[in-house]
Amino acid sequence: MSTLDETTLAQQSRRLAGLARDAQARRREVAEEAEAQGLPLADATRPYGVLVIEATRLMEEVQYTSDTLRTWVEA
Repeated sequence: MSTLDETTLAQQSRRLAGLARDAQARRREVAEEAEAQGLPLADATRPYGVLVIEATRLMEEVQYTSDTLRTWVEA
């Protein structure tokens, strides 16, 4: 995100959207594997639960930024 440039923002926003989708898929895989292994995701004091919680929070931020940029480019 530090290399965003208004002159190429359309291409960059499309790339960011793709990267956000890929990262979201990886986050989903981590959460699904944790559930399959029976790891305590609801326990914020356990390391794996914290990892999944933080990954989810970060993905929400990235997705919001990606959506905002796309909306701005399309306006």
